[in-house]
Amino acid sequence: MLLVVLAIHGFLPGQLNDGPWGLLLEGDLRCLDRMGLDALRGSCDQVGVPAGYPFLTSGPFIAVGSLVMRVPGIGSYEAYLIAGGLFDALALAGGYALMRTLGAGRAVALATAGAYLVTPSIVGIGSFGGTFTGFTLLPAFAFLDIWTMRTLERAGRRGAVAVMVAYAATRVAALFLDGYSFVAAALVTAALWLPWLLRRSIDLRIRLMGAATVVGSPLIAYLLYRWYAPALVDPAPLELFRAMGLDLWTLVRPSQYLWLADGLGVSTPHAHLWGDGTNAQFNYAGFACVALAAVALGRRWRAPHVAGIAAAGAVAFVLALGPSLKVDDARPHALDISQVTYESYLMPASAADLSLPWDGAFAAVPGLEHMRAVYRWSIVTRMSMVVLAGLAVALLLRRSRLLGLAVACIAIAELAPNVPLLLDQHRARHEQRVAFANAVLPELEDATRSGERVLFRSAAPTGVDYVVNFLAASAGVRSYNAGGDKNAVHAAASRPPEVAAVAAQDAAPDTVASAFATGGLDALVLTDFDLRLAAYAWPPEPSQRSATREAFAAVIADPRFAVDRREWFTVVRSADR
Repeated sequence: MLLVVLAIHGFLPGQLNDGPWGLLLEGDLRCLDRMGLDALRGSCDQVGVPAGYPFLTSGPFIAVGSLVMRVPGIGSYEAYLIAGGLFDALALAGGYALMRTLGAGRAVALATAGAYLVTPSIVGIGSFGGTFTGFTLLPAFAFLDIWTMRTLERAGRRGAVAVMVAYAATRVAALFLDGYSFVAAALVTAALWLPWLLRRSIDLRIRLMGAATVVGSPLIAYLLYRWYAPALVDPAPLELFRAMGLDLWTLVRPSQYLWLADGLGVSTPHAHLWGDGTNAQFNYAGFACVALAAVALGRRWRAPHVAGIAAAGAVAFVLALGPSLKVDDARPHALDISQVTYESYLMPASAADLSLPWDGAFAAVPGLEHMRAVYRWSIVTRMSMVVLAGLAVALLLRRSRLLGLAVACIAIAELAPNVPLLLDQHRARHEQRVAFANAVLPELEDATRSGERVLFRSAAPTGVDYVVNFLAASAGVRSYNAGGDKNAVHAAASRPPEVAAVAAQDAAPDTVASAFATGGLDALVLTDFDLRLAAYAWPPEPSQRSATREAFAAVIADPRFAVDRREWFTVVRSADR
């Protein structure tokens, strides 16, 4: 089962589950490897200078990967795969433990845990680093809640303290892994703990310890994260929440990422819908899964943990809708990944079918105001549905083994991911990663000097500089750029004014000369590829290759600069150095 999960998630040799995040996290691992013991500071000093690069997301993943990379012969790519595999194994074990705790047999527990990890919702967030890992662990967090409650009931004082510390440590790690899944897990936690805290049959002292645990742990996590991470992101406008909300049409219309639907020719394109595609292509609920979940809820609604998981799923579904109700609401023009801009996310209220009465909560409630990709709440609903469906299969198997197996197979087949498509994508991304590294890294290492401060520029940046961490850490330079949206904001705010001027769209030769003269910039690296799009596809389009040279023709021709022209980039330095 684990091998199946790893293959679908893209964590086997020769695979890469996502170009941008793969290169970004590999860059983080390479940076920590170069830093040696200085890596204990918990940030990378090679990107985002002078502020540095705090790990605002995927922290535990990066920590595990950096430890793996200490093993001789293990490179950043191998460490990335191994770290992903370890977290997948933990997620599978956590899902299995949850199902066993809820009363399922071994086979059903393992099948349900594996099924959740390959559902469309999980596959669909595979390109979001720590968010992906955090949501794969959602059943494990639910198991931790139940285990903690039961352990507190029977543990002595010392045992209870140990459990409380372990629970708090896990919550801290969860927040440093990802904020979205941390808040989503908090919803499940509330639904599971509330009945337990209100149960008078449990000693009041034990319930008070439980309350201290469940309230204090996320508070400790939040305070530690706020101490570590800079406050960067202002709440997003309501229009963005609206665009990224769940469209009800996508619940019943499967995309090409569903194997059976694609094979039968009944898959439906979703590019016309508002959002960036990730909020639309992976929401198909599955009629068999919904029916099974209803059976389980009807039979076991009195079980507190089952009811709690179901309640969390229901609340999450409402939150996933966002501020408006949408049913096949199309944007004016379909967009592909290279055309998505910030403005394309801003969906006016008039484009939706109905504004919901609680729309203001998304901009006002702490914890919600930063969760702009509101459709991700539906992953809690997905977990709830899969867990309930697994329990229904367990019930059916007790009545008729043949019936239970048949229904389980139908539900799995309906929601099975399009494995051939995913394997092709993982393989193609790895091939592009290898081609990019082989084409750019050797010459970049040769053309730059270890430790020098550089700014990477392309002709017309399209967004986050995803490949910069990989490039800077590999070459050993210190970059004013930083990959990751929040880190990019942090880095830009800390740049000296003369370097910020060079980073501006219309940097002139005098601007570049001023940055060199003040000593803040050692080299300007003009890339013939976009620092974002190169993570999605390699090689770049011919138009991209010529655009940078044309945009910086005056800089390249200026006699005040020493120019080192390479195949994929140009390094510009002061002629006096």
